[in-house]
Amino acid sequence: MLLATMIGGTVAGLLGMVLGAPVLAAVLKSVAAVRCSRTVGRPDGTVGPAGTEGTVAAGDGA
Repeated sequence: MLLATMIGGTVAGLLGMVLGAPVLAAVLKSVAAVRCSRTVGRPDGTVGPAGTEGTVAAGDGA
């Protein structure tokens, strides 16, 4: 049982070392893309999440 646990832990550690960096890079790239898309705006010149066209936000004098 101890040997199986040691082998499993070793395999898990190796997988973590091999896959950790690419997964972290992909997550960071995705976060940067989401931030960029939220701050750049939409093609119609408005800023905000897509699908909120025509809605009135609180305090807009509706």
